[in-house]
Amino acid sequence: MEKQSALQQHLYVFECPDEHFSGILNYAYQLAWDEVGKRGEGQQSGRSYIHPSATLQSVEELQPLHDWIEQAVNQVRQDIGWRDETVRELVISQSWLNRSDIGEMHHRHHHPLSVLSAILYLTEPAVTSFFIPSIYALPRVLAPDKKSGQKEVRFDFNGQAKQLVVFPSTLKHAVEPNQEVHARMTLSVNTWFKGPMGRVEELAYVP
Repeated sequence: MEKQSALQQHLYVFECPDEHFSGILNYAYQLAWDEVGKRGEGQQSGRSYIHPSATLQSVEELQPLHDWIEQAVNQVRQDIGWRDETVRELVISQSWLNRSDIGEMHHRHHHPLSVLSAILYLTEPAVTSFFIPSIYALPRVLAPDKKSGQKEVRFDFNGQAKQLVVFPSTLKHAVEPNQEVHARMTLSVNTWFKGPMGRVEELAYVP
């Protein structure tokens, strides 16, 4: 029997400029993380810092970083090849910081109300596991068990400090427990449509 790889997918990776990276790194280390609540109820849950304005884009010294991330996201949008009228431009809708100390993890999840998401790795090592539905996953009417009906392909992305990875917000991902003595930190970003979507003459339009 021979197996051949097919239907290859892509994650998009960028290198954050030093002048932008140093600002977010300093900001992250200056936070009072002991006052930040855990993401979940479990002992292994890490922490997510959400700015009172809902996005770190409102922090003046972090604005250039967010501008750069928006440019990267829209470069991805263009490379994907969506029709311009459907997705004219994407803007950052929310950004936040994540921290996992030794033994802490980030559960499997996706990002609702977002088109493309991005992770900027502030520390390393940092492995993010992405889970892509398999073409061999059986419909629920045939397979009531998770092993058959929710069959997935796992890809472990070995993130390095300064790397920005962009991916579809619907893609499930998770992070295993941190085994390092130092904290693992990332910046997460969600995006949404800017301006109108669709075409009026197709009766599929949002102003």
